[in-house]
Amino acid sequence: MKNKVNSKLIHISLNKFKFVLILVIFLYSNLSFAQTPTSADNTVSINEDNDKVFIAGDFSYSDPNGDPFTQIMITGLESTGTLFYDADNDNVIDGGENVVINQIITVPNIPRLKFRPNSNESGVSYDSFDFQINDGNDGNSALSYTMTIDIILVNDEPSFTLGANQTVNEDVGAQTVAAWATVINRGAPDEAAQTLTFHL
Repeated sequence: MKNKVNSKLIHISLNKFKFVLILVIFLYSNLSFAQTPTSADNTVSINEDNDKVFIAGDFSYSDPNGDPFTQIMITGLESTGTLFYDADNDNVIDGGENVVINQIITVPNIPRLKFRPNSNESGVSYDSFDFQINDGNDGNSALSYTMTIDIILVNDEPSFTLGANQTVNEDVGAQTVAAWATVINRGAPDEAAQTLTFHL
């Protein structure tokens, strides 16, 4: 009788051990697959006085489970230009289109995310914002990443107001007309030091 009881206890203990082992394996398997995606800092560039239209490819994406890239969340805002979500895609910053902290943008709508520098401004690391990525399954990336925007200087064309047409007699030689060209503008304010020449 005692042997039968011991046999039953051993059998129960083995069953409990098997159950615990299966539970541990199950939890480990699920935890090992529940991993958040990762991204990387990036730098993009645009010419002065142009908008940067973002695309999904601007946001590096890697997921250990192979889950698809579903959305980004803005976790840090710009400081110099204007980051906006062009909901109606008309390239006009309408009311309510300025991006706000923790705003979520799905991957198909990333091309509606745009950055506009201030007029006639340029520079390396001109502005930046922070973001996280999401795989639609395991949540946002554990870290925030930085998108840096470089603005490439573009030389604005100069302008002036020309004076009246001039009439001179034949063979009189070179003539000087004072103040014929007025309101001379070298271009943008950051081009004020440039030297202008006239070609007639």
